[in-house]
Amino acid sequence: MSSASRGAVPSELGTRAGIAQLLAQLRGKTSLVELARRSGYSRFSIARWLSGAAEPRLPEFLAMIEAASFRCLDFLSHFVALERLPSVAEAWRALQAARKAAYDVPWSHAVLRALELTDYARLGKHRPGWIAKRLGIARENETRCLEALSAARQIRQRGGLWVIDRTQTIDTRADPARGRKLKAEWLKVALSRLEAGVSGVFGYNLMAISRADLARLREMHVAYFRDMQSLVADSAPSECVVLFNADLFALDDSANPR
Repeated sequence: MSSASRGAVPSELGTRAGIAQLLAQLRGKTSLVELARRSGYSRFSIARWLSGAAEPRLPEFLAMIEAASFRCLDFLSHFVALERLPSVAEAWRALQAARKAAYDVPWSHAVLRALELTDYARLGKHRPGWIAKRLGIARENETRCLEALSAARQIRQRGGLWVIDRTQTIDTRADPARGRKLKAEWLKVALSRLEAGVSGVFGYNLMAISRADLARLREMHVAYFRDMQSLVADSAPSECVVLFNADLFALDDSANPR
């Protein structure tokens, strides 16, 4: 699940330069090799699209958006009602159902990650309560999460175990109010684990800097988040479920919430 902010869409998207700017923003620090692997296009072609030396055709452009951000469906939804587009209607419904599960049952995505663990696969047969114990949640919460994931068709049973039916990157900013509430829930989880003395990286730094440097820090934060996503996508085997939280904001802007 992704929730880090990205740069604004270029105003001249209809131009070759605008397309190159958008793809460069979405790419972040993802390597050409990785983009080529995800999209199926050559590094040479991708380099020309990113530099503005060539303009991708529509299928190539959409493939690059998906390779760089995993959010092609969200991009398309701004231009057409995807439920009326046969080629992506089912995928769009699945994405919406997955978002609903994330909003309504926040721990469902942690349970989803737990199903990827090699230790779970070694069980051979689903053991009620195993995930709850592993994640430190109530058994009833585990059951509710599995039911929500099953209803959203994100998981199914096979050979006695729950298996992930489809892997998706879920962006929860589609509904800003619910997205903020979801972030708050995970901050509460981090707080509870900190207070319980759980091992991890918990830190803070108070500083006084220029607004220009605050903007640079935000850019650095987003770049790190993208790098982290790339690392996670290629990480194997799956041995632990990790919560990442980060906060960066001006305390003296708190009187003017957005």
